[in-house]
Amino acid sequence: MPRFTVRLLLVLALSAAVNPAARALAGERPVVTASTSMIGCMLELLAPGRIEVQTLIPPASCPGTYDLRPGDAARLARSVLIVRHDYQAYLDNRFREQNPGMHLAVLETPGHLLVPQNFRRALEQLKGILAEAFPSLDDSLEANYAAALVMIDSAETHARARLDQSGIAGRIALCSDKQVAFALWAGAKSAGTFTNSPEELSALSLGRIIKAGREGGAVFVVGNLQSGGEKVARAVAAQTGLPVCILSNFPGTNERNGDWPGLLADNLELLIRAAEGESQP
Repeated sequence: MPRFTVRLLLVLALSAAVNPAARALAGERPVVTASTSMIGCMLELLAPGRIEVQTLIPPASCPGTYDLRPGDAARLARSVLIVRHDYQAYLDNRFREQNPGMHLAVLETPGHLLVPQNFRRALEQLKGILAEAFPSLDDSLEANYAAALVMIDSAETHARARLDQSGIAGRIALCSDKQVAFALWAGAKSAGTFTNSPEELSALSLGRIIKAGREGGAVFVVGNLQSGGEKVARAVAAQTGLPVCILSNFPGTNERNGDWPGLLADNLELLIRAAEGESQP
């Protein structure tokens, strides 16, 4: 092989590690790391087949307290871009330690991302992030974004039809503060909220939560799978006898909720069943 060709390939290989344009020239898909499976699903909607998406944090884990694992270093080293949520700034120094040349983008949270209008706004924001990082994707990003909006509209229509058939409207819940916005969107009312802190498992804290629920007329409990919220919700349900559901904020925690429409439908069904008196096992 001519010496010039060897040197050119070496330059491309080295620069591709930190330069998206160089990766494209080298015939590789740029590697983008999503801090959560929710961002991962959004990336797949906007650039299917055009980027290689890696998800950092397992969907059942707490995204606000995750600590990098040894196996994460190799994945981060391959990334040209990482997209995290605005509440995950605590990870930035660790990201830069693993890959100083990687571009870091922050997705601002417009609200609970299972509420369709919030998901639309977040998806539009992510489209802008990808367009800036990878200008060559611009035309396909617009087309994929338009297709995603159609998908969101369809999922919302089905969700509204299911809600209209249910008895959830006006039903009162004690809610995890991570799920109360979704419960309210679905038509429920809130008698009060609880956090996912282990401190709320104390007798005093549980007593306060239960008192608020009784005084507010709560008929079911809504917990959050991540962040330890399941333990608090099940403790409240055990002491009150109220039905409970445990919802997820991130897709991929079971076989039914592998993407955004699946997570919306699955959470909605669990919520409706609890509102109608059926407790989640």
